[in-house]
Amino acid sequence: MLAILTHSDSLVLTSQQYRNNLQEKTMNEKILAIIEKAEARGLNSFGIRAEGKIFEIGADLENSAQWGDTWDGEELEGSCALQIGYDGFEIEDIEYDLEGLAQYLGDDCKAILVGGTGSYEGTDAGETVIANAEVLYVI
Repeated sequence: MLAILTHSDSLVLTSQQYRNNLQEKTMNEKILAIIEKAEARGLNSFGIRAEGKIFEIGADLENSAQWGDTWDGEELEGSCALQIGYDGFEIEDIEYDLEGLAQYLGDDCKAILVGGTGSYEGTDAGETVIANAEVLYVI
């Protein structure tokens, strides 16, 4: 068993919990590195979305459709996602955003990181519509 002490109290982690924490940190650092590379290519808007389809990294996403009390089918000017912060990006932001996405993940869904060339606020809380969205990473 591995023990980790914090400044206020102690927390004991099993070896498996420690490995899981390392894997999560590694995934978050990987996502951060992917976003930094995408910014260097000119992408400036990022989000995560639940997707039932299988996508390859680099695939372009279709524009989303407007949903309301009744679906009206109006095509939006980009793909919907949950917005993630990228200005002064912190790893903790990614963890929080992935927790928010969990409510949208069904049995056949994957979380995907998307990036695009611009965005505007969607109608749902935390929603963003990303123009020219492409798949950056399958989480």
